[in-house]
Amino acid sequence: MSLSSAEEHGVRSILGMIPQYDLIPLVSTLTNGLVKVNNVEDAIQSLLKYCKDSLDILKRKKITKDVLFKYLKESNVDVSPRCDKAELIHKCMSHWKVSSITTEAIDWEMAEMDTSIEAPEFILQPFSLTTEALMSMGLNFAQWFYNLLNDVNTDSVFGPQHFWSDSICNTTISNGNGQDMCLSVTGAVETVEAIRRAVNHFQYRFEPNLYKDVKCDMDGHGLVKICVNGVIYKHNQPDGVFESSFGLIKDPAACDSNWKIKYLEMRWKVNSVYTYQIA
Repeated sequence: MSLSSAEEHGVRSILGMIPQYDLIPLVSTLTNGLVKVNNVEDAIQSLLKYCKDSLDILKRKKITKDVLFKYLKESNVDVSPRCDKAELIHKCMSHWKVSSITTEAIDWEMAEMDTSIEAPEFILQPFSLTTEALMSMGLNFAQWFYNLLNDVNTDSVFGPQHFWSDSICNTTISNGNGQDMCLSVTGAVETVEAIRRAVNHFQYRFEPNLYKDVKCDMDGHGLVKICVNGVIYKHNQPDGVFESSFGLIKDPAACDSNWKIKYLEMRWKVNSVYTYQIA
C-alpha cells in the first residue's frame, strides 16, 4: 500500500528520530529477516517500501510513545503527555489526514502488539548490575577502549575481536572550517580498519575525562550503554574535543565476564582545518 505524501513525510521524520542500532533491526523484524540493510537511509527506504501501511511501522515497539510525542509537538499538533501510544498514533493519522486507518484498527493492532513478542535481537543470560558496578564498568571501559585507540596499529591490541561481527560504527569529524565529514560502516573488521585509517591520518591521541563525563546505564534487555567525552591531542597539543557512545553486549560464549561492542558513535570536534578522503 502506497503512503500519501504527508504520511510518508511524517513516517520518515519519525524514523529519523530512531537511533541506527534500533532502526536496522526494525527492518529485519518488519520483513521477517528477508531484507538486509546497513545504513539509516536504506533502512528508512526499506521500511517505507515494505510496510503494509503507516500503522505497520508506528505500532512497532521501537517506535516509542516518547518518539511519537516529540514528533507531534515538533509538528505543532496539540497533544497531551497523558496520551497512550494508540492515541498518539491516532493523532498522527489525523494530522496526515489518513482516513483508511480507523481508531478501531489502531486499538486492535496495539492490543495485538501488547500480547506479542518480537524476535529478540540479542540472546542474553539474565543478569543485573548495581549502579556502583555500572559506574565502575563505565570507567574501566573508557580507560580500556581509549588505551586501545591510542595503539591502533597493534593488531593484537586494537582488533575486530572486541566487536560483534555486525557491529555498527558512525563517526562524524567536525573540522575548523565548519565542515562535517561522516563515516559509517558495519562489521567488526570494517569498523577497526575505518577507525585505524582516520586515527593514523590525523595522528590523534585521545584522553577521556574519567573524572566527570563518563555515564553508564543498562536497558531492560541487558544492553549496556556507555557515554564518554574527552580531549583530542595532535602532536601533544590539544586540538579539540570528542563525544562518544557505545553499546555493549555480554558474550555468552566467553568463560569470563567478556563484553563486545555492538555499536559505536563518535563525534570529533577539532580546531585544525583540513579535509579527509574517506576510503
